[in-house]
Amino acid sequence: MLLDYSDGQQFATGAAECSYRKATSNDRSSRLMVPISINGRLIDAVIDTGGLFFVCTPEIAAQLGLYAIQGIHDNISIRGDSISGTLCRLDLSFEATDDGNSMSVDVTAFIPDQKYLKAWALPPYIGWTGCLERIRFAIDPPLHDDAGGTFYFGPM
Repeated sequence: MLLDYSDGQQFATGAAECSYRKATSNDRSSRLMVPISINGRLIDAVIDTGGLFFVCTPEIAAQLGLYAIQGIHDNISIRGDSISGTLCRLDLSFEATDDGNSMSVDVTAFIPDQKYLKAWALPPYIGWTGCLERIRFAIDPPLHDDAGGTFYFGPM
């Protein structure tokens, strides 16, 4: 069942099961993960309401041919480290795995340079700036690790 406003208008047009788990084997704590797709490839990404942009991993960028996308070369700070890469526009799809319809969103993506390919240990992140700020969303959180919660989403 999707979320509605009190006047009956839809708040969310899609819902996906989310999980609360370690995103990588190097993680010390669990993270809220949601299913998304890029160029038809389904992946799980971390919801990071304090983050910038959609931060792709170099591995996924290489597999999807994202290094061919034109953009602005820049450095951003990730966990205190200055990382070089490309800022570009990318269609990201929030996948409706539970109810409703999937939703494509034009986001600002940060693609780290290929030199990070072998040493990159972070998952993909969906940040607030340039991504989450462009949709409506609500979270019915998982009660404990690996339990299914719900991530609701809809257009602004």
